[in-house]
Amino acid sequence: MKSFEELPETLSPCRTPGRYRLTRQEDHARAMEQLFPLARHRLDLLTPHLEPALHDRPHLQQALRRNIARHRRLAIRILVFESGTAVQRGSRLIELAREFPSFASIRQLPEDLQEGIDTGFLLVDDCCCLVRSPLEGYQGTLCCEAPGEVRRLRSRFDELWEHAFVPTDLRRLHL
Repeated sequence: MKSFEELPETLSPCRTPGRYRLTRQEDHARAMEQLFPLARHRLDLLTPHLEPALHDRPHLQQALRRNIARHRRLAIRILVFESGTAVQRGSRLIELAREFPSFASIRQLPEDLQEGIDTGFLLVDDCCCLVRSPLEGYQGTLCCEAPGEVRRLRSRFDELWEHAFVPTDLRRLHL
């Protein structure tokens, strides 16, 4: 496995093969800034909370806005353990989901399903994944051109998504 410092400055869509070790919050933030713009079809995120330092970055929101405009079939699914803090803080990803409900959805896992989860991840299309384990720290792996790994994680994500719900604090009343 390569060090994250060996990652090219910009990733080519699924053309930068390899596994890269991440150890710091800054590594995860940089990896997400490189992965979000690559999404053409699907972007799935499993995280306990929408952390400001990782998920509330203007560059991420701008990348998703551009991709929604360019790729009309893009599906963005975000699965969290708790949403109240991010709603109160005015998370950019929550605002994006509210602005583009046909493209972006956020759901919350029931508490009984949260207990066994010790890994978070970001999946981009069928080729790249960013895995964070354990959730309390910033140890992780960025896997580029890893369709088998993405399929395995997406299967788990789909299963959890089916049991998740839209929390009342994320619902918007349209009058």
